[in-house]
Amino acid sequence: MKNVFLSYADQDAPAAEELARLLKSRGFAVFIDNEELQPGENWAHAVGDALSNADAMVVLLSPDAVASRSVQREIDFALSERRFKHRLIPVILRPTRQIPWILEKQHLIRASSRHRPAAFRKVADHLAAASE
Repeated sequence: MKNVFLSYADQDAPAAEELARLLKSRGFAVFIDNEELQPGENWAHAVGDALSNADAMVVLLSPDAVASRSVQREIDFALSERRFKHRLIPVILRPTRQIPWILEKQHLIRASSRHRPAAFRKVADHLAAASE
């Protein structure tokens, strides 16, 4: 497993970029839309291709993320794909009461700003173990 799709709200881009840097340093190919998409590019097509090629998805949860239609669509896609079983990793950046119920059934990684580096290392370790 080498291709990781990061799902997040625009407001959480700094945290997504931090996680992407860590994952890339561990040898993962990471799709993060604000780095991968070029001006004028067909956003829906590029995201669809990235989801189709992803081996795992990390979704960064916050009040902004759970309100985002695009994040919800990406979660729905991952939940509908068997290959994402045990490879959809929910990470709570900021507390929210609106976490999709199905994600609450999984082990949630809490990554408050104070604990973010350790939480992101945990995400990377989980992905590395899943790819062995």
